[in-house]
Amino acid sequence: MILIPPIIYFIRSVRYDIIDNLGLGRLRSPGTAWDLYIPLLFFFIQFGCYFAYRYFRENQRKLSLEGELRQAALKSELAAIKAQLNPHFLYNVFNAINASVPAENEKTRDMIAQLSDLFRYQLQASQQELVPLREELDFVKKYLDLEKARFEDRLKIQIKVPQELMEEKIPPMLLQPLVENSVKHGLSSLIEGGTISISIFKEDGKLKFEISDTGIGIENKTEAFDKGIGLTNTKLRLQKMYQAQLELLDNTPQGLKIRFAL
Repeated sequence: MILIPPIIYFIRSVRYDIIDNLGLGRLRSPGTAWDLYIPLLFFFIQFGCYFAYRYFRENQRKLSLEGELRQAALKSELAAIKAQLNPHFLYNVFNAINASVPAENEKTRDMIAQLSDLFRYQLQASQQELVPLREELDFVKKYLDLEKARFEDRLKIQIKVPQELMEEKIPPMLLQPLVENSVKHGLSSLIEGGTISISIFKEDGKLKFEISDTGIGIENKTEAFDKGIGLTNTKLRLQKMYQAQLELLDNTPQGLKIRFAL
């Protein structure tokens, strides 16, 4: 904007030189001011219209974004309400079913009780930002016990966590999606099954996690985040809460290793 007056003045001077050389008539004395005023007015009107249009478009974009954010917030609130109601309802239903199963069907009663505990933990976890590592591991163990009922001897589990780390606080429902990914995408298609290992240790002041399996592995690890909801959500949670990265590595001799630190 500040360059417009000198540019117009320069153009006017060049125009006057050409007219004078050609012997043509032009404005003289005070009238030359109009040759500055009119072009300046024209340019300012143009720029005014341009910036008014830009402001209008930007304002429309902001209004549209605010509307989308309000809708997203509303959906989020509804999802949170459902997340609390559904597990609570199912938790009560499972307890009722468990009570109706004959005592001689002990294995079935245990499975229903474990499934009920999973939903109870999910209900409690939805109301807490952090939980002790001990509670999260108990939840994962119950989940894997239920999977073992399906896989039987095909699924082997190894958990290595020092006792002194059990009261460390971590976000709830952090490990289960990763373990589920190993079961669903790593081991379920193998006839011989495999092993899932969970290792947690402290190093350089950080709590480090490694979840590995002996499954089929992942060739394109970048695309894995586009396909798996559990991996993607966990990756986003780690980035937002701890600015931490979720690493996908090849396991030895086969399978996938998931690694991150808090």
